[in-house]
Amino acid sequence: MDLKINLKSKNVNNIGFSVGTLGFMLPITFVNAYTFQFYVYTIGLDALLVSIGMFIGLVVFSFGAILFGVVSDNKKPGKMGKRRPFLLLSIPGMIVFMILIWLPPKCPEGQTMYWPTAIYLWGIGILFSTSVAMGFAPYYSMLPEQAPTEKERVKVASIQGLFNIIAVVAGMAIVMVLQSQLSDPLKSKWWQTSGEHIISIVPWISGLITAISAITIIITFYSTNEHIPEDDSEILISKNKKTNMKKRIEQIFAPTKHTNNKNFLWQTIFYNMAFRLCIVVMIPFLTFVLHLKQESYFIFFLFIAPFAISGFFLWQKLVSKIGLINGFSSSIKLNVIISFAGLIFLINFPEWAGMLFGVIILGLLVSSLLAGFIFPNPITSALVDEIKIEQPQSEDNNKEENLSGAYFGLNLFSMNFSSGVASLILGMIFIGDNAEDPTFIILTFPVIGLIYGIGLYFLQKVKLKKA
Repeated sequence: MDLKINLKSKNVNNIGFSVGTLGFMLPITFVNAYTFQFYVYTIGLDALLVSIGMFIGLVVFSFGAILFGVVSDNKKPGKMGKRRPFLLLSIPGMIVFMILIWLPPKCPEGQTMYWPTAIYLWGIGILFSTSVAMGFAPYYSMLPEQAPTEKERVKVASIQGLFNIIAVVAGMAIVMVLQSQLSDPLKSKWWQTSGEHIISIVPWISGLITAISAITIIITFYSTNEHIPEDDSEILISKNKKTNMKKRIEQIFAPTKHTNNKNFLWQTIFYNMAFRLCIVVMIPFLTFVLHLKQESYFIFFLFIAPFAISGFFLWQKLVSKIGLINGFSSSIKLNVIISFAGLIFLINFPEWAGMLFGVIILGLLVSSLLAGFIFPNPITSALVDEIKIEQPQSEDNNKEENLSGAYFGLNLFSMNFSSGVASLILGMIFIGDNAEDPTFIILTFPVIGLIYGIGLYFLQKVKLKKA
């Protein structure tokens, strides 16, 4: 009876911990998916300036992930633990700047290189990214402590993956609903009827998103178990073990010294570059290539939703059958094939045929992308485990709980820095009138496939002992 109660309590805690993924990923997904669309096609800012702003924000998030990951590693455990307080500290800034990012000064008609708007985007992006990184990196750093064994990590990562899917699906669904409400998606500048509607409603939607995020993060805060010092002597021991600045810097770069992790970081960089391009280019693709209007956006979304759901269960099942590395590799190979298949849209199809191929290709692409929510965290945890085994156990700073922040922080750095580079690539492709040119939008797909292929090369060089 006690065992059943303990298992039930553990499962509840796992769900409570994992729901934090929804809390962080929902605003991130919406910002990543809609910032480019909003600023280029509604506010009227040049694609290159928007991309620079997104790059700056993601670079700040990248360095913030490492910084807050290592700071949380070295913070002395208090009554609320060592990493849990960062969850609460991130909420106020995330709420405020998530709303402000959708209230920029508008570009005067015809002035796409309008610097007040560009500087506003860059500044608010920096503040938003810092706020999110403050909680996101410590949150992901807790995975090895919440799930000590590989089996438990795969279970928790699967639950996190489910919440990741909910966040991504919800974020993209909101974007689709916004687009479906436009009377003319091709004319959505702020001085036009469709643009006026966007300007008025997006800040309210972002407020609702952040409210949901805050609630889920607070649930995670109360559901997470961290070691709490039993008495003052234990706190004193923790103080005596405090890492000096030199060791902190070494700790930040420690993950780059190991071949397996170095290859996985390179894979992370290229994978997330391609992933970012997929997410950002989707709405321009639907608008200027498939020529969707009003409710057709939401109908299209409903058609590809089954691909997303089946993809999640497929990749989750493959974890136990073919292992972490082989499963992730299979998903990336599928990404490469589908991305190059996107060139088929250079052919001038009838509207119904374009819609059919769009559902199939984007549906399969979304399905394979979901593997990116299931495999990376357990792989990173496995890498931390292997380093722990290789390092002398007497060295306190090499214990798993002291290394996880550095490893997950550097992994988040790689993810977001590469996403920033992808934003710059997109800005250069979509500069000027190219942002509305179907040919340039379609040619983004083979670029995505090539980048995925490079990431696959590095992933296949990772050799885990248990994968």
